[in-house]
Amino acid sequence: MQSPDFRAFLCLILVLAPLALSSRPVLTDSPRPDNDPKSESSVSPFKPGVLELRNSADEPALKYYLYIPRSLKEGQAADLLIYYPGVSGIANGIEVYRTFAENSGIILLGINYENLREIAHIPWFPGPPLQEIRSRYQINPKFFLLGFSDGGTYVMADLAARSDQIKAVVVHESGLWDSVADWDMFDRRFREADRTIPILLTCGMPEACASHSESVQSYREAGFESIRVQKVNGGHFLNAAQAKAASDFFEEYL
Repeated sequence: MQSPDFRAFLCLILVLAPLALSSRPVLTDSPRPDNDPKSESSVSPFKPGVLELRNSADEPALKYYLYIPRSLKEGQAADLLIYYPGVSGIANGIEVYRTFAENSGIILLGINYENLREIAHIPWFPGPPLQEIRSRYQINPKFFLLGFSDGGTYVMADLAARSDQIKAVVVHESGLWDSVADWDMFDRRFREADRTIPILLTCGMPEACASHSESVQSYREAGFESIRVQKVNGGHFLNAAQAKAASDFFEEYL
C-alpha cells in the first residue's frame, strides 16, 4: 500500500506537469499565413486630407511629411511628388501643394533631413517612406521631383542616378543649379541620365531669375532641351504663386 507521503507527492506531480508543459515555447517551421493579422504591416494608418509628420517604421530617425488626397482610396494607383526642402531640412513647406494634390489625386511626400548624421546611411531617403506608402496604395513607377534651394542638390542627385524613374522636375530658387551648369564635371555626372526629362526652374528674386536664365543655355547645350525658367511673385520660399506655376507644369505630365 502506498504511504500518504507518496500519494501527496504523486498528486503534486500530476498538478505541476501540465503547467510546465504549457509554459514551454512552441517551435514551428511553418510561416505565419499572410492573412494572419499579426503579419500585417506595422505601418500606422494614414490620414487622408491631413498633412502628417511621420516616422519611418524601419528608419525611426527618418521623418517625413505625407499628404494623401481625400479622394484617393486604398489600393488605388496614384502619382507621387517627392519634395526636398531647403537648408532647414524640414519639409512642411509642401503644404502649399495640397490643392494640387486634391485636384490631381497625387500623393505628396516631403523628406526631412535636418538630422543628416543619423540618416546618412540611407542610400535614398524617400525609399523607406515609399515602401510604407506602397503598403496601402499602388504608386506609379515614375514620380515627380520638387526641390527648393539647397534641396535642389538632392533633386540633381536623383536626376543623375535614377532618371528612368522620374517624370518631371521643378526646382525653385536653387543657386546650386546655376553653378553646376558651368562645371566641367557636369557632362560626366549626367552621362547616363535621360536628358529628355522636362525641367522647370522657378524663381522669385530678380537676381535668381537672371542667374537661372543664363544657366538654362548651358543645360540646353548639355542636351537638356526641355528646360525652362518661369518667374513667380514672391521671394526665396515656396508660396501659392510658385505652387501654381509648378502644379500647372506637372499637370502636363500626369
